[in-house]
Amino acid sequence: MDNTSINKVTMDQEKPDLKIRLNEVILRKFSRQATSSLKKKIKDYVSLLLSESIKVSKRQQADVVSSIHVNRANDYLVFNSKKRIFKHIGLLGGILIGASLSAFITVIVTDSLTILGMLLSTSLGIVGAFMFALSIVKDR
Repeated sequence: MDNTSINKVTMDQEKPDLKIRLNEVILRKFSRQATSSLKKKIKDYVSLLLSESIKVSKRQQADVVSSIHVNRANDYLVFNSKKRIFKHIGLLGGILIGASLSAFITVIVTDSLTILGMLLSTSLGIVGAFMFALSIVKDR
């Protein structure tokens, strides 16, 4: 037995098995229903991760799924819900900008300038632009 295999054996013996630690936590902290639900959620996530990893590798025309594909798939699955919120914020911001521009055009065409209308229109434009810019920044 060479030194590398000896080091590997001692390192493996020193670190506890993840499965055993997970089972200990589940037995102590989770009810049976919670354990069943947790296992189902883990199984669902693993299935999603597998299928998304394959999709990523196909998009890049790879023959096999690499660790990079798995990491990108994980990032997509984990961050997708957060990004979705900011996409909706950006959509609402675009709508507010459009309403503001519409009000400005109406004022120009009809030649009916009111202070309240201009303040409201300007406020909608500023808030909409902020929301739209926030969605662009958070999308990266």
